[in-house]
Amino acid sequence: MQMGQYYGGVEVRREDKFVWDILPKGCLPEVMSGYAAQVAAAVSGKYERLAAYRDALAETLPVTRQALPSNPEFLHLVYRAFALGFADKWE
Repeated sequence: MQMGQYYGGVEVRREDKFVWDILPKGCLPEVMSGYAAQVAAAVSGKYERLAAYRDALAETLPVTRQALPSNPEFLHLVYRAFALGFADKWE
């Protein structure tokens, strides 16, 4: 179950915050790369590399992106996060 924040009794998830313009769409690549970096750090167990993962994964989504990533784009980001994490884990 995915947990979000509640506003007026309604659960608001990360994607909703962009759709409803609670967060500006210009920060979407930074937010998404931050979440993906947490996945990479969890896989590798090297949380001290969180900033490096975030920088590497930021290139996956265009900086000028103004819409949520499509499913293939999102999956590419997730796959890349797992790949970075496992590469460091097995290093």
